[in-house]
Amino acid sequence: RLINGENSPVKIIKYNKKENDKTVKEYLNEISSEENKFLIVVDDWIDNKDLSTVAWKIFNNIDPKRDTVIKMRNDDSLFVGIDATRKGEDPGFKRNWPDDIEMTTKIIELVDKRWPEYGIDKYK
Repeated sequence: RLINGENSPVKIIKYNKKENDKTVKEYLNEISSEENKFLIVVDDWIDNKDLSTVAWKIFNNIDPKRDTVIKMRNDDSLFVGIDATRKGEDPGFKRNWPDDIEMTTKIIELVDKRWPEYGIDKYK
């Protein structure tokens, strides 16, 4: 398996910030992952096997400068750590983090019904 399997290059882990003394960035800076090239950290309530949700969190919850760690490993390869967790107020982030948006069943059905009007093939 490419993701989350034994010896996979990509591992996605859940992280509970309330139960850990370290920030995610401190955790990523301290670990030495020889078996994974990429380590993606999501909040503990996220299903780390749901790749669609994980991708959504990566693309919506990171600032590459603030939320990535890139380290050279002993074998001359790179390790990339990504903090895709929800951000709280800290020195680098001063505003409230927005809640996830959840559409009602009525809105989902309306959008599904209108796909042809949008000129977008729903399944491309």
